[in-house]
Amino acid sequence: MVNLLIPEPRILENNNNYTLGIWLSGGADSSLLCYLLAKHIKDNNLPYKLQPVTIPKRPTDTHYANVLEFVKKELDCADLFCTPIVYQTDNGSYESRFEELNLDNISQGKYNWIYTGINQTPPLNSINEYASELERVRSNDSLKMLFINAIVEHEGTYYEFGEIRPFFNVDKRYLANLYKQEGLFETLFPLTNSCNQLDLVDDHCGECWFCKERIWGFGKL
Repeated sequence: MVNLLIPEPRILENNNNYTLGIWLSGGADSSLLCYLLAKHIKDNNLPYKLQPVTIPKRPTDTHYANVLEFVKKELDCADLFCTPIVYQTDNGSYESRFEELNLDNISQGKYNWIYTGINQTPPLNSINEYASELERVRSNDSLKMLFINAIVEHEGTYYEFGEIRPFFNVDKRYLANLYKQEGLFETLFPLTNSCNQLDLVDDHCGECWFCKERIWGFGKL
C-alpha cells in the first residue's frame, strides 16, 4: 500500500518552507510519484509547491522534462511546480551524488523534505542479476523505511532533512497496476525511460539490469 505521507503544515511552518522536493529522473517510478503527488496536492487544495530535482543520465536526456510537461497539462497544475533543478555532469555520465546535492539545496532553502521513487527489487532469482550490486540504496542492507528524518550539518550549520519513500514496500509490478488504475499506462508510461546505457540517445537497450527489471515489472519497455 502506498502512503504519500505529506508533512503537516505546522512542521513546514517551523522551517518557513512549503516546498517539497522530488527526485525526478524521468524513469517510471519517479514519474508516477510526481503525478500522484501533484494530483494529491491539487485535489486536496494543499499549500505546497513541488521542486523537481534531476541529474540527466545523458546530455540529451529530456525524459524528466517530457514527464513534467505531461503532468502539468494533464492535471492543469503548472503553478504547482518550481523551475526544475537540473545538474549536468561535465562528461555526460550519470553520477549519483544525491546526498551532496540535497545538502546544497537544503542550505539554500529550496526544501527540507524530498520524495524519491525508491521501491523494492524483484524477488531473488527472478532476474539473472541482482540490483544490490548496482544500486546501494535498494540493496538488502539499505534502510527499508517510508520516512527517513535527520539533522544534517552543512558548512557549520544544522538543518532538518527528511527523505520520503512512498514506494518503499512495493515493487514495479505493483507500480504497473497503479499506472493502469490512474489511466496512465498508455500515456505517461511511454514518456519514461529506465535504461542505464549512457551511449543511447532516446531508447532502451533491453539488456541492462534496469531494462530487465522494467520488463519484469511492466511487461514491456
